[in-house]
Amino acid sequence: MGDFLPLLWYFLLVVTMTLFIILDGADLGIGLLSINVSESRRSAMLAAIGPLWYANETWLVVAGATLFGAFPIAYGSILSSLYIPVMMLLFGLIFRGVSIEFRGHSERPRFWGILLGIGCLLALLGQGFIFGGLFSNLRIEEGLFIGGVWDWLNPVSILMAVGVLAACSMLGAAQLVRTMGKTAQVQNRHLLTGSASVALALFVAVAAVVLTGHAPVSFLWTKPPQVYLVPLFLVVTIISLAMVLVT
Repeated sequence: MGDFLPLLWYFLLVVTMTLFIILDGADLGIGLLSINVSESRRSAMLAAIGPLWYANETWLVVAGATLFGAFPIAYGSILSSLYIPVMMLLFGLIFRGVSIEFRGHSERPRFWGILLGIGCLLALLGQGFIFGGLFSNLRIEEGLFIGGVWDWLNPVSILMAVGVLAACSMLGAAQLVRTMGKTAQVQNRHLLTGSASVALALFVAVAAVVLTGHAPVSFLWTKPPQVYLVPLFLVVTIISLAMVLVT
């Protein structure tokens, strides 16, 4: 019984983070894909996000509250060791929200549209570097981070960051294929297949680098319950590829 509550909270944390990554990842992917398009196409792409983009951010708030309340030591260690990528994620989300609201009332919608894409890019890079940092050998002793401010930046985290960009672009393109009209289907499908191919290649590259021991990986990922997330990653990857094939 003593291990039940920690495992329950850990399960809830994984669920909320997964929902944020998938649901808001599609919104961020659409914003990323809208950086270099015409205003008419950008408007159509943002219409595919609809009114749900801010609701999907709620999962991040729930996950943060869960981590703070149930695992305060991990919360402090993660924020201390990954301060820069966490700030990248938060500021990117702020830029995304402000740009969407201001774009609809501004005389310069293109400026805010480009800022929207930059905010999505910043948020996705922050996510990728957070994942890379969590997989790295961050120097934590007795619940305190004793490493350097740039310890999260390594070849694996860079690969993961680029992989997150490709994966969320894939999710965004799949959302566009599902919601936009037939006149844009060909272009959206090309975005979907291209981003899916890049995401799969980077997933294989990261797995190869980690499994062959060419990059230091945190020992925590070899113990339960963290080790149980590996099958979850594989399942999510298979589901994502299945979505691409069915779309």
